[in-house]
Amino acid sequence: MTATAPPGWPTSALPAPESLRCFVHAAQLLSFRAAARQVALTPAALGQRIRQREEQLGGALFVRTTRSVRLTEAGMALLPRAHAALAALAGCLQGEQAPPQALTLGTGHELGMSWLLPQLAELEAQRPGLTLHT
Repeated sequence: MTATAPPGWPTSALPAPESLRCFVHAAQLLSFRAAARQVALTPAALGQRIRQREEQLGGALFVRTTRSVRLTEAGMALLPRAHAALAALAGCLQGEQAPPQALTLGTGHELGMSWLLPQLAELEAQRPGLTLHT
């Protein structure tokens, strides 16, 4: 039995969060050695994770020389998305609360007074994060 992804989910392998973290540190510091220290890896292990991302994406994320690295256009495009993905993952793992919701209700006077108004207390009790505007 093979599992299928829900509609709208990517069908290719997702990048490991750790490899995204390695990419973000290397992109911010522009040094594989300094980034490796930040993520507690050897420079070779960090470089391997970067190469795996590059293979998955089909292009280079960094221009490497013997003394420096710099981001390619693909690397610059990936950096804000990698930051957002890591922030979303951190929020998910920390049990981040859903954003507050607001509901604006408008109705005729008779319907509002006779039916809707008595229901609002129960709605507010069921949805404590909901802000009602009447």
